[in-house]
Amino acid sequence: MTISLEMVLPGLAGYWLDLRLDTKVVFMLVGFAVGMFVAMKHLLHSINKAAINKAAIKKAAIKKSESKNRTERKTRTAINRTDEPNGSDHASDASPPSSPQ
Repeated sequence: MTISLEMVLPGLAGYWLDLRLDTKVVFMLVGFAVGMFVAMKHLLHSINKAAINKAAIKKAAIKKSESKNRTERKTRTAINRTDEPNGSDHASDASPPSSPQ
């Protein structure tokens, strides 16, 4: 809506000036040309801003995913460490039971 108004309003202002100053279509054409320039500049700025925001969102999502993966790895490592037997409790360290004779 804003971009369309930026294109049309300067042309309408030029048309009004042409009527007041009794000129042909000089100010109207200049108004539409200025409006077109301003609208295109605004449109390109909006597109660039949207692209930057999209890139920032993607970067944040990747960072969040990497953080989640690191947390999962730490959790798995901690679980694996608690599952490992200690040296003295390990079954292979104990002497085999002697059989009665």
